[in-house]
Amino acid sequence: ERGELSQIKAVLESIRPATQTVSVEELAYFNSSQRPELEEAESKAERPSVMPIWRRNAFTAATANSEGRRAYLVGDGPRSEKVHLIVKMALWRGRSINQYDLVDGTRLGKVRAAKNTDIDDFKCRGYEVKEPYYAEGETEQWVKYGIVQAHKLGLKIEK
Repeated sequence: ERGELSQIKAVLESIRPATQTVSVEELAYFNSSQRPELEEAESKAERPSVMPIWRRNAFTAATANSEGRRAYLVGDGPRSEKVHLIVKMALWRGRSINQYDLVDGTRLGKVRAAKNTDIDDFKCRGYEVKEPYYAEGETEQWVKYGIVQAHKLGLKIEK
């Protein structure tokens, strides 16, 4: 019996490196931010939406109405722990981008007919958050929402 356990342990040890696909930090982020939501949804028998950070995909165009509205918390570089903008994207025909400064509490303007490179740049530098359906002119609401989402993700708000 002891020999069988040794063999099983040896097999498990040999396959362990192949099964580890995410870093400890990514797993900790997933557990702290999304696991509670998954457990709550499971208790309510709902189908939860899971967006692990290591599987984040870039979308350059909307394929359905709900997918055309996106929001990102953006910093200076990819996966920066500091963010200073919340960026609202409407990726249907007009492809507009609105930027709101989380530090100053101001709206930085709107880009109409955004290019794919502009869209991809924000996606690369940002963290996607649920788009709250505020009107583009509701600057105060957008800034408050961005600050709350940044704190939920453990990000600092500074330039």
